[in-house]
Amino acid sequence: MRYIPTILLTIVTITLVTLAVVQTDERFSNRIFGIPPKAEGEILFDIPVRQLAQTIEVRLPDGTTGVFERTERGFIAKTPWNDRVSTKFIDGLFAFTQGATIVDTFERDEEKLPSYGLGEKATFVLFKDADGNDMMSYNLGRKTAWHIYDEENEKNIPTIFLRPTDDRLKNNVYLVTDPVENVGLLFRDQLKGFRDHRPFFFHPGYLDSLRISQNGRDILLTKEQVDGKDIWQISKPLNLRIDDKALTKLFSNLGRLTAFDVRNQDAVTLPEDNARSNVLEIAYQFSPINGETIPETVMRAYLPKETNAQTALATVSDRNAVFTLPLTSTIDPDVVTLSQLQVNVNDLRAKNMCDLKARDLQTIAIQPVDQPAVLLTLDRKSPKQPQWRLLDFQNQLQPINLKTLEELIAAVVVDPVEKFATDAATDLTRYGLDNPFLRLSFINRDQSVVGIEFGRIIEGESPETRRQFYFGRIANTPNIWQVSHESMSKIAPYPWNWRPLDVWFIPQIDVKGIYIERDDKPTVALSYDYFREAWGAEIGETDASAELNHNRANRLLSNLSELKTPRWLGPFHRGAREALMTPFLRVQIVIENEDDDGNPLTPITQILSVARASDSPANRVYYGKITSDADGTLVDDPDYFLIPHKNIQQLTTELFEK
Repeated sequence: MRYIPTILLTIVTITLVTLAVVQTDERFSNRIFGIPPKAEGEILFDIPVRQLAQTIEVRLPDGTTGVFERTERGFIAKTPWNDRVSTKFIDGLFAFTQGATIVDTFERDEEKLPSYGLGEKATFVLFKDADGNDMMSYNLGRKTAWHIYDEENEKNIPTIFLRPTDDRLKNNVYLVTDPVENVGLLFRDQLKGFRDHRPFFFHPGYLDSLRISQNGRDILLTKEQVDGKDIWQISKPLNLRIDDKALTKLFSNLGRLTAFDVRNQDAVTLPEDNARSNVLEIAYQFSPINGETIPETVMRAYLPKETNAQTALATVSDRNAVFTLPLTSTIDPDVVTLSQLQVNVNDLRAKNMCDLKARDLQTIAIQPVDQPAVLLTLDRKSPKQPQWRLLDFQNQLQPINLKTLEELIAAVVVDPVEKFATDAATDLTRYGLDNPFLRLSFINRDQSVVGIEFGRIIEGESPETRRQFYFGRIANTPNIWQVSHESMSKIAPYPWNWRPLDVWFIPQIDVKGIYIERDDKPTVALSYDYFREAWGAEIGETDASAELNHNRANRLLSNLSELKTPRWLGPFHRGAREALMTPFLRVQIVIENEDDDGNPLTPITQILSVARASDSPANRVYYGKITSDADGTLVDDPDYFLIPHKNIQQLTTELFEK
């Protein structure tokens, strides 16, 4: 009996210690009493299954079971079929599981479970980790009519009943949000949506080649490294540059190509493969891994002979599946069809004339058949940054109109050719390329040259029927393109085409006088002092300084010093030459001149002559020409130019107050 108090004391001590441990350690408490329900507004599951789940098991009420295993190339289904799993549907399942937010909580009542859609045959989802251990599982119930407003995305989110099936969690039923808005659609048709309906699954960056075969013709696209970059090209049937935009679109369309239906091969009878013209093959090959070549993955699409067919069957070499693919265009712009794929050489080849690297370019030579070559060179000695200059006939570097250079580069690098005339030219006379009327040479710093030749064909005898066609090619190649008139108009073949649009250089600070001669008025002589901002004026022999409007005189000087032409006409323009024999307006500007030491020299006179293109009252076309007078020697600028009508109005504005 004397041991009874000791025993009782020991029992009480153990009980108190146990209760203390239970109260202080949530794990023991949850194991004994179960995990208490989470609060409204919390995320139900906080385990990162998207990152950690190795296996997903799904069991439907009809007994269909799906087992999906994570691999290096995504999830692969073991059941109900052995095939690739759709990343879209897997992502949807992850998004629901990790985004379901608690709206309300109910204690489990076995009698009420069927009303929640959580009876014995409810949809069951289980996630396992890499060691095969259960991470979480739940039964999915029915949708409810209750929606929760999502303020962040400004929309209503549906709700659904869910019951965790872990032994410690199964005592509660949760009403949760459905962040994918209809999670039940993921499980319809016996998990059919989980089967990847896309025949292609690749990242272009890992590809080594792409082959397209149809009608007995092969197109082979290959990739090589150039300056550390992946460069794709057409290697078969010819070595051709590739259109990067077309290739990107092809890769995108192949990745988006989606079947209406996918079935096992033993469930479908394929068309007889006795006519190769009826089969489209698209095959891709990954780059070797550790020196080991990876076999091609080949899609074979059996194109129906019927012209009104809407679909085509297809197989892929690494999948036990037959795809029913859309063949022709649909009303849904997001649906990619077989007919939209870029499977012809002309779809994929580069449409521009050539590719040029601006950093490598040093010289451009433009050689028309009837004039000396225009030579442009990149002056790398320019004080600020390299500048393109024209090398004139005295071997002097002259400034150029950069817009003209931009148009030239656009014509050969950006503009698409009108069409591909031939890739096997033997008779160049058909294209006027036996004697090209224009040659371009793009010379790089390493002295490599890209040459382009242009030919011209004129058809029709009379002006009404005459048509002109332009053709071009890379020098010494058989590939000939037809070039549009618009692109040809961007190529400036003559030196005057390259002149800056400023017709002269007039420093206002050095202007001493302006003389204006018009065929119907007496000569106006203006004197000017820049520093005093003072004007004087004479009309004929009469002093008219008091009547001169100084604001108008200032505007006249500004208009003259800023005068630009929309187009230089060169020295051979017959209409300009004849019209300027009798100009209706001559403006002489006297400019102060001095030597390098600041000693005054004989002033320079710049003379602008202007003539009308016609005597019609409606005439709006005017020709101009510049002449310089230094030491009594007249020096003509050889090039005529056009003057806009608005500039003529400015130059002939009345300067005096009446």
